[in-house]
Amino acid sequence: MEPLYFDKVENKLCRAGKIVQITPKAASVLICLLDRPGEIVSKDHILDHVWHGLHVTEDLVREYIFDLRTAIGDDAKEPAYIETVRGKGFRLIGKVIETALDGPNVQGPRASPQDQTPNLAVLRPIVHGDLHTIGDRFAEAVIAGLVSHKYMEIVSRQSSFAVDPTRELSQVAGELNAQYFLESSVARLDSRTQISVHLIDGQSDHHVWADRFELVDDGEVELLAAKVVNAISGWQGELHLAEYKQGTRKPPQTLSAFEHFIRGCDLELNFDTESVKRSLAHLDRSLELDPNFPRCLVMKAIMLQWSYDVYAQKDPFILEESAAAMAKAFILNPRDPLISALIALQRAREGDLAGALESLEHAVQTCHGDADACVCVATSLCVISGDFSRARDMFDLALRLNPLPPGWYRFVEARIRFFFGDYARSVAASRSGPQRVSAIIYRCLSHVMLEDHAAARTAYHDLQTRYPGFAFDFYANYFPIVAKEARAHYDNAVERLFQNALQNEDATPI
Repeated sequence: MEPLYFDKVENKLCRAGKIVQITPKAASVLICLLDRPGEIVSKDHILDHVWHGLHVTEDLVREYIFDLRTAIGDDAKEPAYIETVRGKGFRLIGKVIETALDGPNVQGPRASPQDQTPNLAVLRPIVHGDLHTIGDRFAEAVIAGLVSHKYMEIVSRQSSFAVDPTRELSQVAGELNAQYFLESSVARLDSRTQISVHLIDGQSDHHVWADRFELVDDGEVELLAAKVVNAISGWQGELHLAEYKQGTRKPPQTLSAFEHFIRGCDLELNFDTESVKRSLAHLDRSLELDPNFPRCLVMKAIMLQWSYDVYAQKDPFILEESAAAMAKAFILNPRDPLISALIALQRAREGDLAGALESLEHAVQTCHGDADACVCVATSLCVISGDFSRARDMFDLALRLNPLPPGWYRFVEARIRFFFGDYARSVAASRSGPQRVSAIIYRCLSHVMLEDHAAARTAYHDLQTRYPGFAFDFYANYFPIVAKEARAHYDNAVERLFQNALQNEDATPI
């Protein structure tokens, strides 16, 4: 049996030359066992020494024992280091050596992806009056929604609900290993129920985000919880914004895989060559640190497609690399509705329409609490199945779930409104978000359908200036627009553009 090396100052474990970071609480549990090697250490003893003064359950001890075993590759059924003595506690049976693990010759992988992502604790709501049932329903729905988003680790309900609300959160943060807290309160205001929500940085005690909601009907609790979840956890959500700001203040070499991913999403993306290259560099570094990070692979696939649009040299390998990244993301997490909606586009592009429709239907059935996924599903419904009405409904659902959406929703909306025939709203949406290629395409084609040829010409020249070498036919084939009605609608608008708006110009249909 190889010895296990433990640095209790840096909270690091090393086995077989591999180093992993563990949480401060997991380190404290290990220290309890290390103080009494070979002896049975009861759960009560661990609870008293690690969570002294806190009312937490024995389940928390088991969770951290599980984390320790995972970190060192120990098997609970055939343990080499930590033995479970049923009904009594745990015993350290392996050799553990305390040492510093920060020397120049000690190398190992970074912490696991779970340790790199921010941890959030949803505290039990502060309830005024007889609203405890609503408060608990709300908090539990928020926890369930956040867990499904995979953007962060959520502290167990038992631990977060046990927090004493009178204590300083900066003290509790270390005990729960939580970077962020979600506080809420429920009160009656006349005949309405009011829920206030606060996202707090656990280290600084600063409020990151706050909002207030009113319930006219108690049946809206789950919808309200979904709004909070999407406001916090989606791409460019409040936690994304907070992590992005913190990451910009750190030296690049200290960033974790998750922090590089956040930087790679580039909240200030200008869709030019330099910003796309900068984003791709962060995404590549994130995947070096964590090769099995599904949403980072998705973002890389999307960013590679965008790079093909903005790069003057059109290298087909870029699109092949994008497809490979998306395929790997789907293998790693085939249940993610956002990934399913995007892999549907890829399958349609490759000529597998049956596979595309199957993936799309899975996404439709599973996306209803995730606003970002609803937006991607709406896109795929338009161009793969040609179900414009359902696409519009899905996009409207995304706006209900996320009433203050990020800018990228708008160039998707421009596409959806065009196919639905709502050209004025397509134009408005295209102007209110980032000037991604699709925003300008559908602004141009919507102006054509509105017979505003001067505005169509302006949009067309903007498209050619921003994206040299753009071709309408290539875009439709690659995107792809495979639904017959959608393709006919698109081709008709392109034909009208060149026959009417550009009839006196030296322009060839492309």
